[in-house]
Amino acid sequence: MARRQLAWRRFLHVYRDHLVARSGLYHYSGQVLRRHRGEFLLLIGALTFAFNGVVAKIVLQNGLPEWRMVQVRAGGAFLFLLIYVLIKDRKSLLAKAKEIPALVAYSLVGFSLVQLGYFIAIKRMHVSMALMVEAILQAEGAKLFFS
Repeated sequence: MARRQLAWRRFLHVYRDHLVARSGLYHYSGQVLRRHRGEFLLLIGALTFAFNGVVAKIVLQNGLPEWRMVQVRAGGAFLFLLIYVLIKDRKSLLAKAKEIPALVAYSLVGFSLVQLGYFIAIKRMHVSMALMVEAILQAEGAKLFFS
């Protein structure tokens, strides 16, 4: 009796996999996400990037100070990336003692002040112009920092 049930389960398993593969469900569930992962992540990044500017402008127009917005954005990004890196590769968080001053300088100048300038620009002009200002600030900051 046990052999007959085991054989029947194997048959159902093989038959189910055949039906899934023939119907195209297997193709859409696994292979498409693996094959087009970059395009999917690019689309998600573009949508969230565009959505962020509009939401930030609305929040800033309703009275939240620019510096508080920088703190919220930097804090959220820090927590998200810290959890991700702790899960993926803890050893990559180790920094040498001589790298710490450069990391602190980059975080204060290269990240915080650029974000502050971005939010000030969003509050006073269109989002598209603010993005150009942010890109110019990042390029100039990189030239000062790395030269």
